[in-house]
Amino acid sequence: MVKFFVPVCVFFVFLGAVSCAAVPPAEGALQPALPVPEAGESPSPAEGAVSPAEVAEYERSVGDLAEAVPLETFVADKNAVMSAIRELEAAMRNGDAALWRVYLSPDSKSYLSDPANMKPITDRLRNKIRIQSDEEYFKYVFIPSRRGRTIDEIRYISPEEIKAVEVRQNTDIIYYYFENYDGKWLVKLDAMQD
Repeated sequence: MVKFFVPVCVFFVFLGAVSCAAVPPAEGALQPALPVPEAGESPSPAEGAVSPAEVAEYERSVGDLAEAVPLETFVADKNAVMSAIRELEAAMRNGDAALWRVYLSPDSKSYLSDPANMKPITDRLRNKIRIQSDEEYFKYVFIPSRRGRTIDEIRYISPEEIKAVEVRQNTDIIYYYFENYDGKWLVKLDAMQD
């Protein structure tokens, strides 16, 4: 009986160990959320959620909107905005107005399609080039005002509006305004901010 019992026990112990082994989740499977610190709270290093510098950036970015914009939302929004900016930089580098238009909000497209809006834009230009189309706006206004700039952080105006900024000596220099349209961050032209 002992000859039979020992191999059976070993088999079941082995089977239990194998069945409990960690198996990587299938691609696309939901992952458990990382613990997210409350505003002003730093996670412990053991949690590995975010660094103190990231928490500080989050706090600068959301300001009084921390309840409306949790850390996870901030991270997703910043990634989306920075991705859009990389695409916009490619459009500027290549003079690709068609790609630029993909990232314009519907209101911005409408604004640029109205000839009455071109005069105030032209009046503000130093070189007094007469802007007559969205492509000329892209070429003579949008590109020169953003070329070679470094966007460091984002700032929430509201949960649906963001400014993309360069931080220089504790001062935010705004280069882009973004609005969320159906889950996608699109550029709201600064000409419309007046």
